[in-house]
Amino acid sequence: MVTTTHSREGRLLRRLVQVTSIVVLLLRAAAPAAAQSDLSVYYAGPAGGVRTALELAGFDLVAQPEQAKVLVLNGVIPREARVADQLAAGKGLVLILGADLTQRDLESALGGSPRVRLAEDPLSLEASPSGAKAQAMEVVWNSAPQVRARLEFSGADLTPLTQGHPGGELVLGMRERDGGATFVFTPFLDSTNNPQIQEWAYFNYLVYALVMRAGGLEPLRFADYPGSPVPHAADRIAILAALAVLLVLVSLAFVVVRRYSRAHPEALDAIIADRAAYEARSAETGWERVGFHRPLGGFLLSLMLGLILFVPLIIYQNLVLPVYILPSAQALGLWGRVVQFFNVAWLFFDMGTSIAFIKFLSQYLVHDPRRGIQYGQVFVWWQMLSGAVQVAMVVGLASTVAPRTTYALYAWSVILHSLIQLPGWFLVFNHALKGFQRSDHAQFLELAWQVLMPMVAQPIVVALMYGWGRAHPAVGGANGRAARHGAGGVFGRGAHLWPGLLAVPAHGLQRAGAVPGAFRLGGGAHELCLRGV
Repeated sequence: MVTTTHSREGRLLRRLVQVTSIVVLLLRAAAPAAAQSDLSVYYAGPAGGVRTALELAGFDLVAQPEQAKVLVLNGVIPREARVADQLAAGKGLVLILGADLTQRDLESALGGSPRVRLAEDPLSLEASPSGAKAQAMEVVWNSAPQVRARLEFSGADLTPLTQGHPGGELVLGMRERDGGATFVFTPFLDSTNNPQIQEWAYFNYLVYALVMRAGGLEPLRFADYPGSPVPHAADRIAILAALAVLLVLVSLAFVVVRRYSRAHPEALDAIIADRAAYEARSAETGWERVGFHRPLGGFLLSLMLGLILFVPLIIYQNLVLPVYILPSAQALGLWGRVVQFFNVAWLFFDMGTSIAFIKFLSQYLVHDPRRGIQYGQVFVWWQMLSGAVQVAMVVGLASTVAPRTTYALYAWSVILHSLIQLPGWFLVFNHALKGFQRSDHAQFLELAWQVLMPMVAQPIVVALMYGWGRAHPAVGGANGRAARHGAGGVFGRGAHLWPGLLAVPAHGLQRAGAVPGAFRLGGGAHELCLRGV
């Protein structure tokens, strides 16, 4: 019987390896899209987000306007540019307004009778109802941050693509002609004005798409543009190959541990590792007496520590984090929405295994501890096996489907947050201590996980990833900061495991995960296992 089972498990594993190899080979055949970079562009204006976006797009930046197919003027209209003559010659123009531009400058460049007025009040953005071409550029304007410093622009023959909400103030206008177009963007884009929109996930693509359309060319889609902060072909190959390997490794671990567990069924009988420590710190204390003092003691300890940590936590969340560590409302908003969604998703996929672990470990601890431990086994291996499938599904959708939807800017945040589900059993010690009804140490771990670890991990990881973000402008400021914040959360979640490794054996109990072979598969085919908690 055992030989037949081993043979069946071996065949299953070989099939998984074969399928993984086929998937990786098919993914390698995909070629990443490349941006069109043979368009010559003349740029005049300050160094900053606009110039970085042009360089990221790979345009041929020329020194003379006569050599360019498209003029990009950011806050200035140089005399040598002779804009009216260049437009008459059929060249494209992307004009970003600035505080130093006058009505006369705009008249000479654009013609007509434009009128401008300086404004600095916050303005939300939305696509113009009549701006079908704005929708065609695949820029989700509803996700844009508010702009402030700008010139209210009117009186020119421009088709509105983007407007302010409410009021319909012109933000982005276009004038079409044969072989090209003229675009006017009213908010200021320099180092001191509107930095939020220059960190926006769509900003680099917006500059690229405007220049391409001004030159009479069709831009790549947002998902295909190499400078957009979404998973591209090479990223998808790496991600999906890693997921295939992950599924194989988890399946391999399941097969290996199950074989060992069938050969050593007695492993579940050892819940006490150090009898002297157990008697001194648990058996001979008030925690072993049944009564309401157990949950009451945990509550009072939590209340006391909460009052002590309340002020530092408020200072960290409202001053240190948003001002010094992560000064970006966009990044906090991106990550916050992803976290809110996955809090519900992970609760659903947990399928009650964590609550069952706590409840039945406590119920059977005295009379049948082996059975109580087996509920911990269900929790651990359910989290590992289903977690691998969950992550594969979520990351697969986020890397292939999401970039072509209005939720594209969430793609990397979703991928990063899903890593929290690997291996998924980081809270095993917290649940075990609750099952042992040691509410004191369970509360310590709870506070370490929810309060202390983020305060320690986030500054460290954000500082380490800051240099990476600066070296990769394609990620975008908001997405880069959200990624650093998310990496800190993932690191903090994993770091929560180590206090448990100290707390559990301190009471003379066995611990899981500290040594090879700690996770076991014992009992019948339906029992998924942990050696001892």
